[in-house]
Amino acid sequence: MTRINNRHELAQRLIKLQPALAGTGIASIQDVAFTIDTPDTYNIANDEHISSGIARVLAHINNMPGVPPSLVVTLFKNLTLDSTAPGYLAQLQGYDWLISQGSAFTPEVCHTATIRGRPIDLDGRIDVLSRSLFFDIKSFSFEPDLRAIFCRRLKSQFPGFSFTVDGPGNHGPDIINAEAFIPLKAYIAAFITTDRIEIPALRWVVKKHKTQPSVRIATHEYNIDDFAYENRWVPLRFASQFATDAPYLLIFVLPDGLGPSALKIDVFGSLRKLASDIADHLFVAASQDVAPASAYDDSIPSGIAVRDVISRLSGLVFIGPQAKLALLHLNAGAMQALSKAEAAEVAGGWEIAVHGAVKGET
Repeated sequence: MTRINNRHELAQRLIKLQPALAGTGIASIQDVAFTIDTPDTYNIANDEHISSGIARVLAHINNMPGVPPSLVVTLFKNLTLDSTAPGYLAQLQGYDWLISQGSAFTPEVCHTATIRGRPIDLDGRIDVLSRSLFFDIKSFSFEPDLRAIFCRRLKSQFPGFSFTVDGPGNHGPDIINAEAFIPLKAYIAAFITTDRIEIPALRWVVKKHKTQPSVRIATHEYNIDDFAYENRWVPLRFASQFATDAPYLLIFVLPDGLGPSALKIDVFGSLRKLASDIADHLFVAASQDVAPASAYDDSIPSGIAVRDVISRLSGLVFIGPQAKLALLHLNAGAMQALSKAEAAEVAGGWEIAVHGAVKGET
């Protein structure tokens, strides 16, 4: 396969795969280069399986009635920027799963009734039920992504050097931000005179290597119980966009094509356990939590408790494209709860579990 080195070359490949995309304008937007310094876009562009899926989804969206022509351009543009590529790859792969299930949906809808209290552009609305069902799609690969970003930020300050991180990979995004990114300037200063530092709170060992033709190896240890516990609050990072007048699903995709992970292939049921444990935490253990929800998402107005935002989450979805696995965990206590029958009508290909008690029951 010919190597793709920039946005224009990728656009031409997608058009070759799906000729209808020629009329969308993706080939005429400003070019950007894909290099080893933009690994996410470079990997996306140079994986034939991934690019085929992208072309298929964009062509499907382009053919949807009522969808503005500019949407395909916007999706492609954000997919080909390294800073936003993981999230948009997850979004397109989430769409791809819904399309494969024959689930009718409208992409990119503006919804006014949200916990944030103002209109928000959500990733979509599913249109197969008698009532609207809104959803948003996020990438669930936080720890590997954040570890890679941390190394790239160090590398940007030390031309001619690369960085590796050894240590456990069970941490949630909040502690990684507090212990790795906030003190980043201090680590940069330390690496001026040393080739190795430790971050005790993360049990990370960070090493600086002179760039040369060789293989760099880093060891990462994962424990699914610890990983689920440390990431149990991740869904609430997006709680301000939950719908307040209709069912709402938060869909996490473990995007295929960006880095290895045992979760992505469900080794020993790891993805199933992660999904179940996080759903149990939110829909059972935390369903009566009166702490301020703004501690997890600062766009949530004051006075709204954790239990209130959880009650607006009808279900939590995990999709692993590599594992060909889709898991839907329903919140029985949601204000706009979905039944198993409704969930199966939305898309027949996911495994469905129900957590918690119906609202009003004890």
